[in-house]
Amino acid sequence: MTYKCNFCNTILASEYSLSNHQKTAKKCLIKQGVDFKGNFECVICNQKFTLKSNLNTHNVSCSKKNNINKEYTTQELIDLIINEDVTYIKSHHLDLSKSKSVEFNKSKSIDLDLVVVYIGAGEDMSFIKNTFIKKMLCIDSLPKTGFPTTDHINSDKTQKNFLDNIRNNINIMDLGFIESKVSSHSLLIFNNSKGQEIRYYTNTPFPSGVTEDLKQEISKANTLIICGYHPHKDILDMLKKPINIICRKNTYYGLEEAKENSVLIKLHEKTYSIYISKILYFYTDTEFKEFENMSALEEFNKQFYI
Repeated sequence: MTYKCNFCNTILASEYSLSNHQKTAKKCLIKQGVDFKGNFECVICNQKFTLKSNLNTHNVSCSKKNNINKEYTTQELIDLIINEDVTYIKSHHLDLSKSKSVEFNKSKSIDLDLVVVYIGAGEDMSFIKNTFIKKMLCIDSLPKTGFPTTDHINSDKTQKNFLDNIRNNINIMDLGFIESKVSSHSLLIFNNSKGQEIRYYTNTPFPSGVTEDLKQEISKANTLIICGYHPHKDILDMLKKPINIICRKNTYYGLEEAKENSVLIKLHEKTYSIYISKILYFYTDTEFKEFENMSALEEFNKQFYI
């Protein structure tokens, strides 16, 4: 199904894309009689743009014309850091120490002891760099791929080098992890001297492939990582309450594209929100911003996908 813009006849793939197009496309905004200068403002020359990407492009040329050293507000520094605009920072000789209180935290400042579940982890083990994560349960249908149920385990389709890549990524982090056990059910266990543990359940589609033993493991966890895609809402019934939510900048958390059984839909429900303790949104592997609820995180997250 496609959607046609009634202002310029452009064809879009989804209702969300159509809505976004009509809010940002200059030709459509003009026809609607809307000021199309936009909400994204250059902190140097105050020129406004409708798209974040256009502002980032402008920053390169603007920085050449305005070689200044100013005291930046907290939010301006956050925007620069979030966008990882190193060229922009250097060209303006920014002194990050001038910020009175940048609103992101280092992981070492959190007083937490988390046991986390990461469904669809793939080869990404980087979250374990946070010392407050004591145990990480990773669950993925890989290396067997392309099937939503346990039937896929009997398939010949596999992702080559998947297990080796997991081991390599763990070693690259240089956190002293040692592989202590590999079970017949493709359970990989890694421990280090800091008391951290990674338990990786491969060939395990969620929720159809979850065994009773694994449910017991999950029931001890107090944190869910939502990164890469949105897991099935059934995970919330298995976790210990109240739960913490860990999200990352590289994932879109908009409800308009969430599937029917997405965990995001349930997390937004008022009746479930009482079970949420902390929501941490990571800019990098170890730097994060905390939100009071999923709606606030979603609104903040959308700016990177406009």
